[in-house]
Amino acid sequence: MIGAVGVRILRRATTFVVICAVMGAITTAFPSRVDAKSIISDACATAPDSETCKSDSANATQNPLTGTSGFIYKVSRIVALVAGMAAIIVIIVSGIRYMTSGGDSQKISSAKGTLVGAVIGLVVIVLAQVIITFVIKRL
Repeated sequence: MIGAVGVRILRRATTFVVICAVMGAITTAFPSRVDAKSIISDACATAPDSETCKSDSANATQNPLTGTSGFIYKVSRIVALVAGMAAIIVIIVSGIRYMTSGGDSQKISSAKGTLVGAVIGLVVIVLAQVIITFVIKRL
């Protein structure tokens, strides 16, 4: 059906997609941090009872579970990233199945069904991440 050359190309393309997905997961899961010095925190060292220092959000302690730097948010991003990569891989595989169907209507409908399911899954993943981010920022 595909041939030896097509199988090698498909394997290389799959390897490339997996490597890109792993690299994307690593860079998204462990972002680099930049430590910036707050001018207000320097001023608050000398006058901690002032109104400005009391309302300074940089000095406030954050809950390690909630917030945009919390555990829940990080885990939800990793899960969404892995699920999104899986959906992209399924979309690529269903496209290949569609192209190699050879005009067989049963194979075409199966590939189209897989493609529609993967696209719907990708939309659900994106919407879930938007909802999680919205809720966590409100906590």
